[in-house]
Parts: sequence; C-alpha cells; structure tokens
Amino acid sequence: MPGSPPASSPITLTPREREITGLLAQGWDGREIADQLVLSPETVRTHIRNAMERAGARTRAHLIAIAVREQLIQL
Repeated sequence: MPGSPPASSPITLTPREREITGLLAQGWDGREIADQLVLSPETVRTHIRNAMERAGARTRAHLIAIAVREQLIQL
C-alpha cells in the first residue's frame, strides 16, 4: 500500500506521539490535547503528522487503528 512502511519494518512512535495518539483514541481533539499537555495546538498537529508519517497512516482514524493493531496504544 502506498505510504505504508515496509511490512518488515516495525512501527515505532515516540513516547509523546504514543501519548497523543492514545488521547485521540479517547476522542480528544487537538485543542483539548494541547491544553491538557500544555503544548501549542501546532505542536500537537506536528506530533500527529509525524506519527501518521511513521505509521503510514492516511487519516487520524487510520493512525489509531494501526497503533492499536501494533500494540503501541491500548483502548
């Protein structure tokens, strides 16, 4: 699939990317995450964008699905 990492490459996210992805999975929006973690909304968007790129995700929902499948986050 285009944009996906090779199947043999393990997907890794930074601890902050995992934390933000976990909050997205709980239904939080970017502003809520920024407020909770005392970050700017732009910083949160950057972490999400980087996590999506690392995981080969096309959408935030796809990022969450990949993170759950790869056991990077728990619901």
